Amino acid sequence: MTTYNATIERAGDWWAISVEGVPFAHTQTKRLDQADAMVRSVLVDLEVESDPHAFDVVLHAPGRVEEVVAPARRARRALIEAEARAADATTDAVMRLRRDGYSLRDLAVLLGLSYQRVAQIEQTARTEVVGALHPRSRRRIGAGDRIQEGLMSEQRDVVPNSDRGWDVRAPGAKRASSHHATQAEAVARAREILERKGGGELVTHGRDGKIRGKDTIAPGNDPYPPKG
Repeated sequence: MTTYNATIERAGDWWAISVEGVPFAHTQTKRLDQADAMVRSVLVDLEVESDPHAFDVVLHAPGRVEEVVAPARRARRALIEAEARAADATTDAVMRLRRDGYSLRDLAVLLGLSYQRVAQIEQTARTEVVGALHPRSRRRIGAGDRIQEGLMSEQRDVVPNSDRGWDVRAPGAKRASSHHATQAEAVARAREILERKGGGELVTHGRDGKIRGKDTIAPGNDPYPPKG
């Protein structure tokens, strides 16, 4: 997916917007939250693009605004990525140690979490594995159940979010695994998650929510096989 960089500068009560590398791609708005839509409209009007949902727009505010905002944005992105890594690592620890016979209460103490939270992590992970290829199947799976190799697959969807960025989300999950400024970053993160979990399906959606592409990342196998 193509990404367009747009420079935004304050001009009185207005924000002046220019798309880098695109001649005559200039517009303005009084509300910065409308800048993304304005850029998309201009690019379609100039016939640079035909579908306003088929590309990414990244807004940049040069000068002092960028200097002030950039550190906070980087810190926020680092925090989101760290939280996603912590969640993945916690899930991995729960599933592996459950296979080794540790109880939920033992894991709660070891991980510094509540018993209820550990139980939720385990159930969510197992439901996602089953639901990826069989979305109508939501039966509870115990720690001793074996997920048949080759029948279940991981899946991650790259979808737009309300902050004009992109999320990586597992099917049926209430929360996104991670948040990103561009679709390319979200796709890279989704690919990383699937590779680490043994493979699966990467589904990319456009701004309009429609599926834009699918990519199979290696065979989808049980990421937590039984011991022995």
